[in-house]
Amino acid sequence: MIQHDADGAMGLVLTRPTDTTVGEVWQQLSENEELDLEEISDACLQLPICIGGPVPGQLIAVHDLADCSETEVMTGLYVATQRATLMRLFQSDARIRLYTGYAGWSEGQLEDELQMGGWLTCDASVESVLGDPNSLWDEVVKKIGQDILGLNDKSQLPDDPSMN
Repeated sequence: MIQHDADGAMGLVLTRPTDTTVGEVWQQLSENEELDLEEISDACLQLPICIGGPVPGQLIAVHDLADCSETEVMTGLYVATQRATLMRLFQSDARIRLYTGYAGWSEGQLEDELQMGGWLTCDASVESVLGDPNSLWDEVVKKIGQDILGLNDKSQLPDDPSMN
């Protein structure tokens, strides 16, 4: 969840990386504008662009560099969308996850969905949000299951409950 207030909510799906990288997008943009690949760190060029949700929108960077924060989502986790800020991020060694699109809810819609039981929730961490999007779903489902069961000693849980 990036924003949640009386006017509605905006969030990102964290588990949908694409096969498209920042480098490929940058290459395409360079054909129309004078953009230099040298301006972006090699690590950043390899980052996948993720699908953040069904609503089209600008490129959204979720990152851990306070100096490039346009919005603080939680302690140590920030969002940036402005081109100049994105360029600074691309030249840094910040941990970054890039999204195109987002999920949105109108005023009161998300609260209604939560009250009806349409969502299971858990606390986020910087590590999980900026970690591997391919394993995040399994990690979160396991955590929610443990919370529902009220398990304090998680050492006795199998890694794969389906093998039990």
